Amino acid sequence: MEPLMVFSNNTTTISTIGLYMFFFTSGYLVTVSALASDNARHFLVKRFLRIYPALIVVVLISVFIAGPLLTRLSTADYFQHPRTWAYLLNMAGIRKYFHLPGVFKGPQFYTDDFNGPLWTIGLELKLYISLAILVAFGWIHNKKLHLLICTSLITAALGIYIVRDYGFVPVRYIGQKDFLLMVSFYLGSMIVVGKPSITFLKIAAAAAGIFLLLRLRGVLPNILVDEIVFYSLATYFLAFTKKFRVHIRNDISYGMYLVSMPVQQVCYILSGYNTNPWFNIAVCLLPTIILAWLSWKYIEQPCLQLKHLYRGHTSLARQAV
Repeated sequence: MEPLMVFSNNTTTISTIGLYMFFFTSGYLVTVSALASDNARHFLVKRFLRIYPALIVVVLISVFIAGPLLTRLSTADYFQHPRTWAYLLNMAGIRKYFHLPGVFKGPQFYTDDFNGPLWTIGLELKLYISLAILVAFGWIHNKKLHLLICTSLITAALGIYIVRDYGFVPVRYIGQKDFLLMVSFYLGSMIVVGKPSITFLKIAAAAAGIFLLLRLRGVLPNILVDEIVFYSLATYFLAFTKKFRVHIRNDISYGMYLVSMPVQQVCYILSGYNTNPWFNIAVCLLPTIILAWLSWKYIEQPCLQLKHLYRGHTSLARQAV
């Protein structure tokens, strides 16, 4: 069992913290992108170029190269299986198909998901659309209105999470955990637009940290808001303040997200199903970084350069009018 699960009385995992940090970072950076966009279309084009090219390539390689090599089925049976072709729908980013037939099957596997983390892309797309609406109406540049909208969305997400947890409200297409991740996303967005003082954020992080510690030790009820605020603000202080800011030329973060789980599963097989976590981290890290760098160098970075062409076209069109 994870040490954090033991410490937190089975309420928190490392993966949960990672999700809070991921969605806070996304809310922060995507809002910066939205503020710099000429219009909603320009914003969505940038989001498309950031998400889809590498995703499409990874899904195609998964289905047509990795799947046939790793499956326990014959090649003919693999390609005749409906789940093989359903997996291609992951390229759209709006549906979740986790399994490839005959791949990562057996009692030695904790899960037979081929690339489980892809589930977050669907939620990300929904959140991008919400920001696109703010861009379209010009509300993202209105500080008070933006903060009011984000506060309302956070309140609604927490409220639905609570009442849905008790079975009062059925909500389709959005998972229970998604509502908490939405809170992290909009917190990141609020910090970009609201620009609160560092002192205020430090006080908020300290208060959330105290509440979190007391809750993990069973002193306070399991309200979860404390951990969302604490881990989100911890991410802000580690990643976005001048004191800790690191300039990275090759952004391999998205590539690592896309390939990490398949690499881990393959390394697990090649290691003879070694269950030592530190050994697996050491074995998986280098191939994951290499593949992520290749994705950045030859797919993501060239595609991202196209957003400047779009901006040039929109500017010329505006001048013509």
